[in-house]
Amino acid sequence: LAESRQTGVDLSYQIIGNDISSNLKTIVSTGADFFAFGDGGGIVQGDSLGEVWEALPDVGNFSFTSAIYDSPNIVAVGYDSSNYPICISTIDGIIYTRYGVPGIYPLRHIVQNTSLYVAVGDTGTLLTFDTAAVFPLEPEWVVQISGVANDLSCVIFDGIRYVAVGADSTIIKSNDSDATTWTTVSFPIPGKNFTSICYTGTTYIVVGDGVIATSLNTESSPNLA
Repeated sequence: LAESRQTGVDLSYQIIGNDISSNLKTIVSTGADFFAFGDGGGIVQGDSLGEVWEALPDVGNFSFTSAIYDSPNIVAVGYDSSNYPICISTIDGIIYTRYGVPGIYPLRHIVQNTSLYVAVGDTGTLLTFDTAAVFPLEPEWVVQISGVANDLSCVIFDGIRYVAVGADSTIIKSNDSDATTWTTVSFPIPGKNFTSICYTGTTYIVVGDGVIATSLNTESSPNLA
């Protein structure tokens, strides 16, 4: 892959792989390697320093949007050529398992807390996957009721609950750590399309189309969750 180096005023960086054919959307680290996923089933593997990269064989006609590392597996979600949701797991980026995913809308983001995966997507799609399911149950994606119809773009776990954000100022929170029941959180300005959220331990920060919103997670102030 092609490489070039540039130096800014306060930042030295290098561009590696600017000839990659796939539009890459997400990246994870296993500690030993990096794996980037994107459109057209594209997967690119990098070494532990992120200096040497190799394009791996495409994985079907999938568009990957988000991935997590749950040792030893990398789990990636997205959608197929018909916009149906997809999920795969892989150890090496070459051999993979595709999981059955209920629903008909693309998945946009996935997050993990211990054995539980939570994924969100278009039209209020919200799914959970419990890897610790005990026989006779088997791990599988389960539909949860988000209570909203707007597209959801990002979900996080704050140590107690999950919080997801999306289109038209949508914010929802789980009522507990198992993510089975959810409540809509009021936001004072309608029409904002939130794209991501993070939590510092005391403050939620939400970003989107022309907006940055912060909220303290305290009893005495308005909060997102």
